[in-house]
Amino acid sequence: MDADGLPVTGATPTGSQIRVSKSGETFATGAGTWTEVGVGNYYYEATQLEVATDSYTFLLVAYPDTLVFPYVVDIGNRIEQGETLVTACRIPIFLKDVDGVGVAGLTLSGSEVQVSINGAAFVNGAGTIGETGQGAYYYQTTEVDDIGYVVLKVLPTDDEAEVYVYTFDIIEAVTEIADAGSYFGSYFGGPGIAVEVADVVTPATVVSPYTAEEPEYVDHVASALNRLPEYLRGD
Repeated sequence: MDADGLPVTGATPTGSQIRVSKSGETFATGAGTWTEVGVGNYYYEATQLEVATDSYTFLLVAYPDTLVFPYVVDIGNRIEQGETLVTACRIPIFLKDVDGVGVAGLTLSGSEVQVSINGAAFVNGAGTIGETGQGAYYYQTTEVDDIGYVVLKVLPTDDEAEVYVYTFDIIEAVTEIADAGSYFGSYFGGPGIAVEVADVVTPATVVSPYTAEEPEYVDHVASALNRLPEYLRGD
């Protein structure tokens, strides 16, 4: 849309007008395709490489005579309780001024970055801020102890940029392999089936019907026929 909030049709952004960042990395020129649906609506079809992340993909479109369009897509249910994967714990931020232009180069700390866990009062965030560029940043959250949701609120001082709010979930950790000493375990959503010594059955010894005294040549056809029921043998 333009500065007046009206839809813009016929936009054909190319090159650096379409930027993509994975997991808070520096923006790169988008390698996907841009398609118009109509009445100012478009979609960007990302490449597989652009969404191959355990965190998020940030799309930033800056086309002449239109407002900068930031769009973030979380990839999967990425933040589990007790999450230790660094990139998974990055929360996207986009700071813009009153004209919708991204504000880069801000140093954010203390009360400028606050979190609310499961509806509790806001407190200063315990994580850190990283910068992607062009107004995009990320919050490296450490608030992963409790299942539920966390609201991130960024309040830049001196009216450097507008207030930014983002909500993310902390989900129950999923066991990706069977419990030790059990079949299936919680991987299939149920309790593990304990393996007791009594459950272990030693295979019976395979005994050959032939002895060393018999000829080395064995008539396998005759042996197979002998194992058939009598009425099928054709005797």
